[in-house]
Amino acid sequence: MASSSRSNLLRQAEAVVRDAGAIIAADWRKPRDVYLKGRIDLLTRTDMAVEAFLKENLQRVLPEADFLAEETASATVPGELTWIIDPVDGTTNFAHGFPFVATSVALWCDGRVVLGIVNAPLLGECFTSVEEEGACLNGQPISVSNQTELESSLIATGFPYGIRE
Repeated sequence: MASSSRSNLLRQAEAVVRDAGAIIAADWRKPRDVYLKGRIDLLTRTDMAVEAFLKENLQRVLPEADFLAEETASATVPGELTWIIDPVDGTTNFAHGFPFVATSVALWCDGRVVLGIVNAPLLGECFTSVEEEGACLNGQPISVSNQTELESSLIATGFPYGIRE
């Protein structure tokens, strides 16, 4: 896939992902229907609504692509051209009213990720990246810091749901 076509796909997919953020923002002010997928793995009605919206609209952007979506995945390995979706990345945060929530979407093509979008609608931040073109925050280029010492760096992590395993 050529770089120019990836950039065009990114613009179209970013618009879809940002529109999906409106669902999260609207549901933020509503009572949350929360279900358990596992002992501490949560699912909300918002997860399902955002995933359905993304699948329907990303299909229009790239009709030949498959989907590997967190809430409805039937396969564990992406196909040759696959949208990879986490509709509400941070469902636990969302369910508890903590605004660090995003929608994460990537396009897998020929064995690698060629573009990605992480939209945090409650924070007003949308990160985008195209292979070999760098990353942006709200359209402005970003980069990693030039820190060389671990002690001077900021590092963050999360904990897996299957923490006992």
